[in-house]
Amino acid sequence: MNIKIAALTLAIASGISAQWAIAADMPASPAPTIPVKQYVTQVNADNSVTFRYFAPGAKNVSVVVGVPVPDNIHPMTKDEAGVWSWRTPILKGNLYEYFFNVDGVRSIDTGTAMTKPQRQVNSSMILVPGSYLDTRSVAHGDLIAITYHSNALQSERQMYVWTPPGYTGMGEPLPVLYFYHGFGDTGRSAIDQGRIRKSWITCWLKGKLNRCWW
Repeated sequence: MNIKIAALTLAIASGISAQWAIAADMPASPAPTIPVKQYVTQVNADNSVTFRYFAPGAKNVSVVVGVPVPDNIHPMTKDEAGVWSWRTPILKGNLYEYFFNVDGVRSIDTGTAMTKPQRQVNSSMILVPGSYLDTRSVAHGDLIAITYHSNALQSERQMYVWTPPGYTGMGEPLPVLYFYHGFGDTGRSAIDQGRIRKSWITCWLKGKLNRCWW
């Protein structure tokens, strides 16, 4: 029994060592001499987007923007530093979701923290300015996370409540709009992906909060 355990331990250790050896041979990031802007995805001055993905050992990389249909799959080209890239035409202001196909494996954009909030995170997002989704230089009001007990489910639930700038709970009651996100999303989908707070701020500034929808 001890011999079998020793053999199993050796086999596992050998497997781990092999994986570490492979990982050690793979560069974790581009050379420090390369400016960050040359290997991360960015919105350009003309509202086009340059998608970038660092994968020097990959054979084929493409970026899929939006729904994964043939017209939205764009082959990327690799430079000498191992950075793959593809530039879009000029885009309208909006929030776009995308992912990379790296030798047949789906990957988020590791160069950005803006991922699509869902149960299985497998897409990234990028905001092209010029729409009501933009973050404006105005007062944004308060977004509060509230935990409450659901009698129907007999469990604790969470919801987010947005109140406009200057709201104190006193004075004339404000209209209440309930928003329920779709299947497969998370509690923050409406906030991070739907950017619903930005929409309500726009309506509030126009004095149309009681008729706000998009």
